[in-house]
Amino acid sequence: MGVQAIRPSSLKLFNRQWDSEQKMKQAYDRLVSFGFRVNLQGIAGLPVDDPLEDAIETVMGIQRIGPGSICSVYPLMIYAGTKMAGICEGWPRNKSSIGDTHTCACDLKFDCQEQLKNLCKLATFIVKYEIDESLVRVLISGCYDKVTEDLSMLRYKECVMDRLGSEGEQIFGDIIKTMELKF
Repeated sequence: MGVQAIRPSSLKLFNRQWDSEQKMKQAYDRLVSFGFRVNLQGIAGLPVDDPLEDAIETVMGIQRIGPGSICSVYPLMIYAGTKMAGICEGWPRNKSSIGDTHTCACDLKFDCQEQLKNLCKLATFIVKYEIDESLVRVLISGCYDKVTEDLSMLRYKECVMDRLGSEGEQIFGDIIKTMELKF
């Protein structure tokens, strides 16, 4: 379920100004009541004055919407010819972004680039294990260069396991035998 962002001003970037956290929570609860397993999705690195605070608010909002749920938070990717490309015109671009969400490198360049990258990689665990915001702020300030591949694979495994239950372990093992991810 695409939450995308929590702040009303950020939701306007996605032409979703009618949405609110309350409405997203109601939609989530309704889906869950019908037995659906919901993957909540957000986007980090938006063209706003404080992209890190915006992203933290989004992850914590996703946690309030679906505590203990699985989630995926992706870095903003800008595609030519889209409304977002026009909105981002003039913003500095991140040269290390290769258009692959697994790297968690946002297309826009910010001083908080590493924290945004860490937040994307850790968001699945933050929401699923209901990690407190004060600990989130400590965790995203770390350097994870040596474990970035492990974090990415564990994040992916969490999503597969959540969706497929007990069969997920075997299926995940089969999938990663042929994968060539960039970290």
